[in-house]
Amino acid sequence: YDLRARDICVAAPTGSGKTLAFVLPVLNALAHRQVRRLRALVVLPSRDLAKQVYQVFERYAKGSDLKIGLSIGQSDFRMEQQQLLVGECDHRTSTKTLAHLKHLLDPGSLPLALDACREQLQHGGSSPPIPQGGIAAVDVLVCTPGRLVDHCDNTPGFTLQHLRFLVIDEADRLLSQSYHGWIARVFDSAKAASRNMATLENQDVATVASDPMTWRLSDTNSMSTMMGTVGTLCRPVQLRKLLYSATLSKDPQKLAALKLVNPKHFNAHHLTERGRQISSALYSMPEQLKEYTVECTAGQKPLVLLSLLLERLKQAKQQDNNQKNIIVVFTSSLDSTHRLARLLQLLWKASNFNTGDLPVEFSSSLNQH
Repeated sequence: YDLRARDICVAAPTGSGKTLAFVLPVLNALAHRQVRRLRALVVLPSRDLAKQVYQVFERYAKGSDLKIGLSIGQSDFRMEQQQLLVGECDHRTSTKTLAHLKHLLDPGSLPLALDACREQLQHGGSSPPIPQGGIAAVDVLVCTPGRLVDHCDNTPGFTLQHLRFLVIDEADRLLSQSYHGWIARVFDSAKAASRNMATLENQDVATVASDPMTWRLSDTNSMSTMMGTVGTLCRPVQLRKLLYSATLSKDPQKLAALKLVNPKHFNAHHLTERGRQISSALYSMPEQLKEYTVECTAGQKPLVLLSLLLERLKQAKQQDNNQKNIIVVFTSSLDSTHRLARLLQLLWKASNFNTGDLPVEFSSSLNQH
C-alpha cells in the first residue's frame, strides 16, 4: 500500500504562469523549516532560463528567511562553492567544521590553511570531518545540469540527501539530452545517506542527533523495516518530482528515468480564457504574439531583413523615444549567426545608419563577459 504523495507533470503554453505554479508551492512548503538544508532543486536547460526563475524565487521569498541559490556557471566555481556552503551557514554547524571546509574550498589560501591547522591542533591533530548530513547555506538551488554535476563531484559538503522537491522546468529538453547523466547523479546523491542508515543503530544517539541525515524509503524497503530499529530514529522523506513544459513528453522510455510515483498529469492547453478556448494543438503561440511571413529568395534575405529592421526601429522611436527597443534575430547555427551579424554591421556602416543601433552578435562562441 503506497502512502507516498503523487508526482506532478504539467503541460502549459508559454506565458501561462508555469513558473509561479512551482515557485509558490515550494516556498509555502518550506516556509516553516527550522534548520537550513538544501530541500528544493530546480533544474533548467540554459543559463538565461535559470536566471529568470531565480529572480522569481527571490521576489517571492522576500521577507522570509529562506535563501535561494543560483548555480549556472556564470561566476567563478570557487565563489559558487562559498555561496552554497559557507554563506550564512546553519547555526548547528560547528566553527571547526567551517574552518576545515573553507580550507578545502580554497586550499591555496594561507590564512585559511592556518585557521584549519590551528583547529586541527586544538582537537587532537585530526581534521574535523564534514558532517554526514552535509552543509548548506541555501534552501532552494536553481541550476543548470552541468554545473550541478560539477558540485556533486567537486564540492565537499554539498549533498542532495535532504531534497524534498526536484523541479524540472523545460522537461522535454532536459529529458531528451543526457547532460552528463545528471538525473542518475541526483538520485544517487539523494539516497547516499540512506545506504549508510543501517549503521546508525550501532552509533551513539547523541552523534546522530548532532549530525542529522535524511533517510529515504527505497523500492526495496518494506513496511516492517520502517517500523524496525531505523524507523524509531527517523521517518522516510519522499523526493517529489515536479515536471513542467510547454510540450511535455508522454514517452514512457524518457519518463522512466525519473521513477515517477503515481504521476498526475495536468494539461493547461485546454483551459478556457475569457470565454474562448485556447488552441489544443501540441504547439501553440501566446495570444499576444503577432506573426508575419515575408517570402523572398535566399539571396534577398539579408536585404529584406535589413529593411524590416530599419522599419521596426523607426516605428519604435516614433512611439517612445525613451524606451530601449531590442530586436532579436535567430539563425540556425553559430556560423550563420556570425556571418549575418558581420554582414548587417557592414551594411549598417556603409549606409551611415545610427551606430548606436549597430547589430551585435550573441552566441555560445563568445566568452561569458
